[in-house]
Amino acid sequence: MSTPLIARPLFRPALLAAALAATTLPSCAQSQTPPAPPTGLSGSVSLCVATMPRYEGSPNRRTLAAPDLTLSYRTADWGHVDLDHTGLGWTFVEQDAWRAGVLLTGDPGRKDHDVTGIGPAAGDDRLRGMGEVRASAEAGVTAGYGPLGLTYRKSLGDRGHRGAQVDLGLSWPVPVTDAFALNFTAGASWADQRYLQAYFGVTPEQSAASGYAVYTPKAGLHKVDLGIGAEYTLQPDLKLRASAGVSALGGDAKNSPIVAKKTGATGYVGLAYLF
Repeated sequence: MSTPLIARPLFRPALLAAALAATTLPSCAQSQTPPAPPTGLSGSVSLCVATMPRYEGSPNRRTLAAPDLTLSYRTADWGHVDLDHTGLGWTFVEQDAWRAGVLLTGDPGRKDHDVTGIGPAAGDDRLRGMGEVRASAEAGVTAGYGPLGLTYRKSLGDRGHRGAQVDLGLSWPVPVTDAFALNFTAGASWADQRYLQAYFGVTPEQSAASGYAVYTPKAGLHKVDLGIGAEYTLQPDLKLRASAGVSALGGDAKNSPIVAKKTGATGYVGLAYLF
C-alpha cells in the first residue's frame, strides 16, 4: 500500500497535523504507518463522512459525505509517486529515516457564500461582500526525518492567494493490537503576507461591501494543529478509519475581523478498500 497521509507529514502536514482542522475535505486515506510496501502500483478507494468549519474562523459547520481515491507508484530506485485529493507528490529520497521530494498541489480557494455539494472550497454567508479567493495551483518541496516533516508551498501564477506557506508536522503511530492502531499528529503552519491578506485581511473595498473593519495582517504564524487518528482492520483489504482534531489560529490571523472562532474542530469516519 501507499504510505498514507496521516503517516507522511512530507506531503501535506497541515492536512494531517490536522487533517482534521483544515476546511478542505479531510482524506479518508489517512491511517497509520504500514510495513514498507512493494514496488508497483497500489491505492485505496474510500467513502467518508466529514465535518469541518465552513472556513477558518467560521462559527458555522459543514458536514458532507464524499468518495476519495489515492494512488501510489513505488519504484526500486527512484522513490515513489503519490496522487490523492491533495495533489501529486514525488518522494525521490528515502535514505534510512531521511526523505525528500517535490509536490504539485492546489489551494481550493474560498467563496463568499455557503457552499453545498462535495466541492473542496470553503465558503460562508458571513463572508458576503468579501469576494472570492480563487482556486490556484501550488508547487513545493518537502523534507522529513522520522516522524517529522517540513513542506514549503508557493502559489503559481496570479490566481488565488498568490502567497507561500511553510508547514511543520509530526506524526506518531501507535499500534494497539494487530487489527487496531492509533496515530497522533501535531503541526504548525506559517504564511507570508499575501496568503494571510487573501484569507484574513480586509481591504477598504471589502470593508465597504461587507461591513468588516479594514485589516492588514503581517506575515507570521497561521495556525497550530493537534489530531488523533484511528484505524481498524476489518479484512486485509478493508479498513475502518476515523479521525478528529482541533486547529487554533495564531499570529495576525486570529485577530482578523472575519474570525468569529479562533479554534475549530474537524473530524471524519470512513471505510477504505485497499488494492
